[in-house]
Amino acid sequence: MTLKDIMWFESCDSTMDICHRFSAITKKELSIGALSQLKGRGTKNRTWVSPKGNVFLSFLLHPDPLKVHIIHMLGTLAIYEFLSQSLHFNNISLKWPNDVMVQGKKISGVLQENVYQNQDLIYSVLGIGFNVNLDGIQDIDNEYTSMKIISGKSYKVKNISDDIIPYFYDLYYSSMGVSQIVSLWKNKIDTIGKNVVLEMKDNKRLEGKVIGVNNDGDLLLAKTDKIQLTVKSGLVNKLIVD
Repeated sequence: MTLKDIMWFESCDSTMDICHRFSAITKKELSIGALSQLKGRGTKNRTWVSPKGNVFLSFLLHPDPLKVHIIHMLGTLAIYEFLSQSLHFNNISLKWPNDVMVQGKKISGVLQENVYQNQDLIYSVLGIGFNVNLDGIQDIDNEYTSMKIISGKSYKVKNISDDIIPYFYDLYYSSMGVSQIVSLWKNKIDTIGKNVVLEMKDNKRLEGKVIGVNNDGDLLLAKTDKIQLTVKSGLVNKLIVD
């Protein structure tokens, strides 16, 4: 995959949705970028604030079904590597399961959607939202930061996207095994060892200490009553660090 394979839109409903539409006419990997989104979305059907000046990328992928559970890990690792290697930012970490943080504030999030037919994986779409020139007060429900807030400089969004894409595909096509990718991802998660509150989809709340993450990407939680649970990200609406 090369940079010429990306398709750019001045504005669109969602780069994720465009990838889903293209899935009917191509079996190739495809990258979609937009300068703004009208209906950007994050995890758990939350709205992703999508003003002009930030990166909105989605990838149409046809991964090995045995590797589908690590695609979101590759997305966060790509952003992590870009921030550390290209920008030389410090204090970068991953927040389970899909966020990239700088100095404890969210700079990027990824969203993975898989499409199955008769239990067979047909394709996956990975979306990346990355705060580049975001500043001022935005209606966002968590603490955020951006490249501009950190450095005090403005950036050309397409140039930043062109830098990020190779980081992702280098990981996607790398010869590393699943266990190596998972290990890289786990080692960068700063949620481990912290007390958290999980707001679940069934409206329950779980409180406890994160004791680890397993090889499937599930959270290992020691509840306050000492009972240990394995929690899948799809069952969690929100993770709050206590």
